[in-house]
Amino acid sequence: MSAAREDYEVQALGLLEILGVSFRILFERFAVLAGLGLVANLPAIAMFTAFVADSRPGPGDAAAQILAPDFLNAVAGYAVATCLAIPFVGAAVAVVVSRLYLGHTLSFGDAAREGLSHYAGLALSYGVLAVVSVAVAGILAVLVFGGTAIAQGLGGMGELLGFALAAGAIAVGLNLALVWFLLPQVVVLEGESVFHAVARVWTLLDGMRWKAASALLSGYLIVAIPSMVLQFSMAAVPLLGIAAWSAVQAIGHAFIATISVVLYLDIRARKEAFDRSGLAGAI
Repeated sequence: MSAAREDYEVQALGLLEILGVSFRILFERFAVLAGLGLVANLPAIAMFTAFVADSRPGPGDAAAQILAPDFLNAVAGYAVATCLAIPFVGAAVAVVVSRLYLGHTLSFGDAAREGLSHYAGLALSYGVLAVVSVAVAGILAVLVFGGTAIAQGLGGMGELLGFALAAGAIAVGLNLALVWFLLPQVVVLEGESVFHAVARVWTLLDGMRWKAASALLSGYLIVAIPSMVLQFSMAAVPLLGIAAWSAVQAIGHAFIATISVVLYLDIRARKEAFDRSGLAGAI
């Protein structure tokens, strides 16, 4: 760990300021944060590289390959590896960014050690949230599909009912995404875990959901646009396209994770008068 410039204040920020500060932090600690983003995306990179390398031209081959047992096993492996990597990366990024606010920089090794030290609590909290998310998704699916079937016989009122059900499902899904978004900060910086961590995030989001959603969606749009452009522009050379996509995804993951930390500090500064001394005490 080494000293850094103390030019990041824990304070209330506007949306554009949150994005701007996140860009600055990403560029200042690019190697460490992009490296952590790469770790988070290694399972996806490995799976898509294997899929492209094994593909054969011809009608129906792609569909047959997707349904092949080897590919389905690869997808299952990807899901497990991703679930194992995400808590580590989320915890590490939370520590790297929060320490930078205090004027200290961490090497990749320091970040990895911090990620491992907080891994169990965050992985368990993510596990609980995943169970809740799956249960909620199942309930929403029943409501939406059941409601749609009923709505088909109601004419104009049915269309309104279908729209309301779809809008409600999107709102619930977005709220769950925001909890996923801020959970690492609560676990790492507040020492909460499992149900207490989820409840704490929900409390922090009270009155801040539109802003949090705007920051989250803005981050994903900033990442998605160059990613899609690179994929389409390099479609003729699949492996080169995957390399470019992998780089964008690694940097993008780091950027979005950085936004989540800056947003968390902004929310606490607004609602709890949280400042750098409070952050130092938390760390």
